[in-house]
Amino acid sequence: MKRRDFLLTASAIAGGAGLHAANLGAAGLAANLGQRRALALYDLTIQNAHYRFSDHPPTSDMVSLSPQAPPPVLVGHQAKPMMLNVRNTLPDYSSMHWHGLRIANAMDGVPYLTQMPIATDETFSYAFTPPDAGTYWYHPHCMTMDQMAHGLTGVLVINEAIDLGFNADQVINLKDFRLNEEGNFLPSFTSR
Repeated sequence: MKRRDFLLTASAIAGGAGLHAANLGAAGLAANLGQRRALALYDLTIQNAHYRFSDHPPTSDMVSLSPQAPPPVLVGHQAKPMMLNVRNTLPDYSSMHWHGLRIANAMDGVPYLTQMPIATDETFSYAFTPPDAGTYWYHPHCMTMDQMAHGLTGVLVINEAIDLGFNADQVINLKDFRLNEEGNFLPSFTSR
């Protein structure tokens, strides 16, 4: 099966579009999806990142979905399917949890419970249809404290199914990093 056909089929199933993929060819499925639903597709890479917090050299051991840090704001729409392909390039396992979303357990990102962790140079595809609009956040559920402490958290905005007419959203993702004067991370945990 071609990647494009797989993505179209998976989005139809995950989106609960009421389609019977077996009865539709790829062209019919694509036309039906194009008319009924827009797929939010993201190819994301968990990676080391470099970010300048001040006049000091860039902090080099950040973890992000963006090589320049901070992680991007991801945007989807209520009742429309999303496909998030998450590739891990870190030497440690990882996964991605979509905090607060009411989605199927298989897509919730809890390693060893709902999925195997994403190993180095592997990809996991999360496919779901968010039922509720709102502002949520995403973070790893594997090596959680280390990866979150080094920056791997981000914002997921699910817009309402009906446009409410606002001009713009302003998203703020506050983080507190323990850095020394050279901009390097201090140990996350210390003895008392």
